[in-house]
Amino acid sequence: MKLYLALLGLTPVDATVSCYKGNIFYFDHSPYPKERACNIDYPVFDSFDVSQTKPNMDCIRASHVEAARFYKDGFLKIDDASGMVDGVSYDDTDCDYVKDYSGKLITPGFLDCHNHWPQIDMIASFGGDLIEWLKTYTFKAEARNINPEYAKASAKRFFNILARSGTTSTLALSVIFKDAVSEFFKEANARNVRMVSGLNAMSDCGDSEYPVMIDKNLDGVLVEAPLCNSLDFEDVDGTKSAAKFLEDSEALIEMYYNNPDQRSEYAIMPRFLLSSTPPMMEACKTLRLKYPDMKFHTHMAENLGTSVYSVFEFIEEAEVHYGVGGKQPDADFLALLKTKKTKFEIWDAYGLVDAKSSWGHSIHMTENDLKLAKDQGATQCHCPTSNLFLGSGLFDMQTYIEMDIKVGMGSDVGAGTSYEMLRVMGDMYKVAMTSGSEAASIPAGTKGEFNDFYLGWLGRPATLEEKANGFDYPWGGSYPGYSIQGTGDERTTIPYKRTYKPYPLSQLYLMTLATAGVMGIDDKVGSFKEGMEADFVVTDMDFSPIYNWNKKVTEDFLMEDLSKEAKESLATFKTYSNSDLAHVGTKLDD
Repeated sequence: MKLYLALLGLTPVDATVSCYKGNIFYFDHSPYPKERACNIDYPVFDSFDVSQTKPNMDCIRASHVEAARFYKDGFLKIDDASGMVDGVSYDDTDCDYVKDYSGKLITPGFLDCHNHWPQIDMIASFGGDLIEWLKTYTFKAEARNINPEYAKASAKRFFNILARSGTTSTLALSVIFKDAVSEFFKEANARNVRMVSGLNAMSDCGDSEYPVMIDKNLDGVLVEAPLCNSLDFEDVDGTKSAAKFLEDSEALIEMYYNNPDQRSEYAIMPRFLLSSTPPMMEACKTLRLKYPDMKFHTHMAENLGTSVYSVFEFIEEAEVHYGVGGKQPDADFLALLKTKKTKFEIWDAYGLVDAKSSWGHSIHMTENDLKLAKDQGATQCHCPTSNLFLGSGLFDMQTYIEMDIKVGMGSDVGAGTSYEMLRVMGDMYKVAMTSGSEAASIPAGTKGEFNDFYLGWLGRPATLEEKANGFDYPWGGSYPGYSIQGTGDERTTIPYKRTYKPYPLSQLYLMTLATAGVMGIDDKVGSFKEGMEADFVVTDMDFSPIYNWNKKVTEDFLMEDLSKEAKESLATFKTYSNSDLAHVGTKLDD
């Protein structure tokens, strides 16, 4: 597939309004509120009953058609003085310059809300589980970026591959080295890319996971050191790392936070709870209090075993730090922490779960975690390619959409095997279509979760008794019961993952406007609404022999039937969407 990329500010400077002709497709707003209403108004109790499934699917289709905008042979108009979208129409009125992409698809640039720019050197490296993979490949690759020149080259490679993949905006996790982060921002700003990143925070210097061979003194000699901000094995509790993180963060914030001359944004970015000790959590809290509008991003509930273990480890560290004789005695806060059962609850105890926060992966979220995310406005980034590659688990898209929690899409390279968001969306579809309990993945000996079966016809999860003893289906037949017992506690119960069938149009929404919303930049990019920044991608759809053949078969043998069906569906779509759909384009009835 050929992609042509345009970033804000790169149009001809001698034109007033530049126009790009082609098949223009974008989303004006989310289709999910009306999709949720469809599932209420047209519920499906029996997936084999067409009288139930057809109204439901027609309604869902209509919700996406209502939210989308499509202009066949339309014109995307860009004001060159500001680099902003000046409108979309079927005529070239007011166009001083026209670039003809007839027959090609013009969409907003793709967005990626979770990846790692220093991991470009070890993309798709074979590994077992998450921790083994990190130790074997990731930490070594990241350690090389202690050399600013190496980091500069890594940043160039990263942005080159993003451009080749059609990704114009990204949230990229970084490294613990201040100079490397600065090189990354310099490269982003030189290319005028809308990007979110920040200094990585790691403080568990004494743990066995983190030693690497590193050019610590930049003299070409590799020495063993822990991959934490202090690079000091004696910094067992992470106090020195936390101080170093704050010092380096302030220096980077001075250069790159709220800078009106750049499109990149600085954010607070600890790696994950497992590499964070109480002093580092306090450091992140300090930055959040000082810069309340600064974005925050980290990993969340990616691997079930790591998620469970990291809570126990952190509470042990907290007892030392906040307990009697500790460096920061605080009996009340320690008592609060001891009531927390998940990583998400611990981050919340430090005031870091809020509407400025976004979280990568979020697979193994308990019912209470999900409620907390919804109540606080915390957004989530789904990374299906990475999750499949490492066997981390299956994201529950259905639950997130039902609960109205914002979800975007991330490649998560290097565990992700491609920077191309179009490929990531293919994996999203496959993950969404699966179903099943994660109970078998609970680490042996752990007092863990029991995944709730959802009884759609009753509008509630099954009770423990129903799960254990079975239940009858209203359309006949029964479920015999499940042998594993769980806690019955919403704070340790992960909802049962149900099948979700993503309507095809939603895939463009998810990798454009939805991901922009997760990154907190949906007022700037992700759509072609007037006044938005004009980042866009042109896709040449004649990209493979098999695709071209399928298109010919459709046009030669199926187009008449499809056109007839579309015309018959139009009135129905207008009814379901509660709209005349005039906004979709003046040629809708044709």
